[in-house]
Amino acid sequence: MKTMIAFAVGALASLALSAVAQERGYYQSPDLHEDILVFVSEGDLWRASVQGGTAVRLTTHPEAESTPILSPDGNWIAFLASYDGPEEVYLISATGGSPKRLTHEGGGVSLRGWMDNERVIYRTSNLSGRLPRILRTVDRTSLSIVDLPFDNADQATIDQPDSTIFFTRYGLSMFADNAVLYRGGRMAQLWRGDLTSDAEAERLASDFGAPIRHPMYHEDRIYFVSDKSGADNIWSVNTNGEDAQQHTTREHWQLRTPSMHDGTIVFQSGADLFAYEVASNETRQLNLFLMSDGDYQRDRWIDTPLAYLEHARMNPAGDAAVITARGRFASAFTGQRRRIDHRFSTDIRARSAAFSHDGDSIYAILDQDDRGEIWQFPANGQGEPRQLTENAPAHIWWLAPSPHADTVDYADKRGRL
Repeated sequence: MKTMIAFAVGALASLALSAVAQERGYYQSPDLHEDILVFVSEGDLWRASVQGGTAVRLTTHPEAESTPILSPDGNWIAFLASYDGPEEVYLISATGGSPKRLTHEGGGVSLRGWMDNERVIYRTSNLSGRLPRILRTVDRTSLSIVDLPFDNADQATIDQPDSTIFFTRYGLSMFADNAVLYRGGRMAQLWRGDLTSDAEAERLASDFGAPIRHPMYHEDRIYFVSDKSGADNIWSVNTNGEDAQQHTTREHWQLRTPSMHDGTIVFQSGADLFAYEVASNETRQLNLFLMSDGDYQRDRWIDTPLAYLEHARMNPAGDAAVITARGRFASAFTGQRRRIDHRFSTDIRARSAAFSHDGDSIYAILDQDDRGEIWQFPANGQGEPRQLTENAPAHIWWLAPSPHADTVDYADKRGRL
């Protein structure tokens, strides 16, 4: 009996230790095949079940890996990495192993998917002549490369039985621009092409009136991401670009790197991953944990602290400065006074800290709200901060306290002062 009790206690202790060891992470770039989910966290590739649970690390190289995409049969993962200098396309088994380099473009590549189980699709801007970018395929065995004949093609999805490609042209994402509600001439467009003929590609949904990003083919419909409703949501049209339907009703955050398999779309929003089921029209968050030591979270000494300096301003008397670095700010003095680290929650970042005209307060922009708000802190570090702005209609860029009065000028993303 004592032996059984000791065993039970030991088992419970082991489970408790396992739970403590599991860490929640910042998850990016999910991809899916049946129950297999791959994603990026801590700069490495991970594998887990789409139902959630503990993830297994697949790569450990010091360089960062990104954009993992599973082959149609689920046996291989194509991804981007800078193992040998510039970023290129690499291949690894879905169960781990030594990566194989597939491209030698000298950089300028973006992974886009698989043509079939043998050929990986990627976009390259490493071109001469008038074409700024095209799609290419690379054979994972022979490394032979074929150009797809579509000018300015970016993201793509394949209707394999019909050899039809649906792809986007233009789009601010091509320039790493995260602008929302953009409706200008660089708005992402949806096109359809035939991989078996020389026929010209045809633009679809030209009257949609909003960007069309990340096309995904499933059962005679093209699913995609658009901010037509005011925020990023999943939409779809039929293969002729008609019958537009909105499937999700999200109101906040961008929807990044969606991927579809058999009616399930996984995507990143904020620091988490979500799954949207087409059949049930439901979205759920994936509850994932990393079996990791979380080394990147450890406190460490910085050899070149001034390299992280974001902002510094003197007080009116000229005997102190408030310094902003890495989302925190502190007051330092010319005399014997100790430095004051101004306290607020560790999940909030601060910007543009500055002294008031009398030196008694410090104003700063805190990002705990949707667009950032201005707060007032006691300069001596004693007492609670006070929020000065609320429900800002646009992102607040910077602030400038008056040198003579208790007023603060600030500018926002709409170009207003």
